[in-house]
Amino acid sequence: VERLATAIRSSVSTGIIDISKIGDNGGASAPIIRTRLRRIPALLAGAIAAAMADAGMTNKFAQVALLANIKKESGFTPKDENLNYGKTSNDRIRKIFGSRAAKYSDAELDAIKKEPYKMGELMYGKDTKIGQSMGNTEEGDGFKYRGRGFIQLTGKNNYAFYGKKVGADLVSNPDLANDPTIASKIAAAYVMTSLKGKQDFEDQKSANIAV
Repeated sequence: VERLATAIRSSVSTGIIDISKIGDNGGASAPIIRTRLRRIPALLAGAIAAAMADAGMTNKFAQVALLANIKKESGFTPKDENLNYGKTSNDRIRKIFGSRAAKYSDAELDAIKKEPYKMGELMYGKDTKIGQSMGNTEEGDGFKYRGRGFIQLTGKNNYAFYGKKVGADLVSNPDLANDPTIASKIAAAYVMTSLKGKQDFEDQKSANIAV
């Protein structure tokens, strides 16, 4: 994230990425990103810009940190978390997921890792501590509330909380988190919630750490 944010800031100063004001959105101006190297579609740029404005994210360093996070997590493409571990060794899976995978034999892991649904349940299911902490209490919740969107929103509690924040029923329809407009709103709301409204960053490094 640090390197991405530095690159974005550098590009801004050299004009490779131009952050400029776009139209008024409820009295607030917002940045829009245009790049000549790796163009972000206008629809996505506009959605992200509007979401930052709506969330009250006006600090330029926080904005860049959010963009760097979006780039890192999803490459500016709202998407489902990749649960395809079919070609991953069982030893590697056990190393990544620890006790969640340790209880399974090689034969069982061979069967689980071939199916994204089963991997979702292994990772975030109702019988795992992490799944329970996320509010995944029913069979299938681990897969249903897997990572989605620009920042890979995960867990039923987060889908419920940020669904209310952005005005979408993400619990009933979690795939809405991959809608570019909603994904943008979730990303901005997530950061502003984490920052508790903090908007006094005076350098990129402090914003990167906070965001």
